[in-house]
Amino acid sequence: MKSLDIYIDFKSPGAYLALQPTLDLANKLNVSLRWFPFQTRQRAVAEQGVNESKGVTHARIREIARRNTHLRYAQVQGLEMDFSNHPRETTAALTALAMPLVQPLKFIRAAFQGYWREQLDLNCSTTVDKLLQETGNATNTANARMQKIPSTSLQEKIIDTPAYIVAGQLFIGREHLPWITLLLR
Repeated sequence: MKSLDIYIDFKSPGAYLALQPTLDLANKLNVSLRWFPFQTRQRAVAEQGVNESKGVTHARIREIARRNTHLRYAQVQGLEMDFSNHPRETTAALTALAMPLVQPLKFIRAAFQGYWREQLDLNCSTTVDKLLQETGNATNTANARMQKIPSTSLQEKIIDTPAYIVAGQLFIGREHLPWITLLLR
């Protein structure tokens, strides 16, 4: 059976929007999925300043456009996305994802929903332990450390999520799913 490695961060809007299309692809092509955590940096949309520079204005407008694009894609998929003014950290949930999980997909779905629809604090080990328990997984992230993920030269090139590794090639972003599909066939 072919496999597809996927790097995600629960605070990444692109990774959230890629979840169902990725699952559909895996189901259609009978591909096993391996999920890995990757800490991303998400930018907040800055408030408009009185005397902001053209560079600051440009960055603010790009973030607004990026957010609006994600919201349009969410609407097409029937997903709710509640963008916070300040993206929250997800380290505890990513730590849990690095642990061997009995039901990784159930946890991943719950964590994405918790972040994007319920505004859960996925950096809180108590919250993450509750999600793990509710999804049929072992608990106790409080003392867990990020497990070492086998390092590859491609991993060092990951800059955002979702990031896919297939046939020794790295693809960053859900827009590459058609190409990934061709490679997996």
